[in-house]
Amino acid sequence: MEENCKALERAYKIYIVWARRHRVVFAPKKYYFIYFIRSYKKFNIKVIVNIRGFTEGLVSNLRVLGVQVDLKLK
Repeated sequence: MEENCKALERAYKIYIVWARRHRVVFAPKKYYFIYFIRSYKKFNIKVIVNIRGFTEGLVSNLRVLGVQVDLKLK
């Protein structure tokens, strides 16, 4: 999970550079973080992405394009 968070942080830095160049604004307060894995005992799910403005921790369910999903994809 730590590797995924680091990859997301690197990607976010690239997007921020692009956004500044094109005058696009992202709203980190609208970001959500959810893991879709089969066994939560194998991974450290307490790790979160370190993105400035992102204060929300791990969520257990969320709505994506009108579809409600949860941690177990049920």
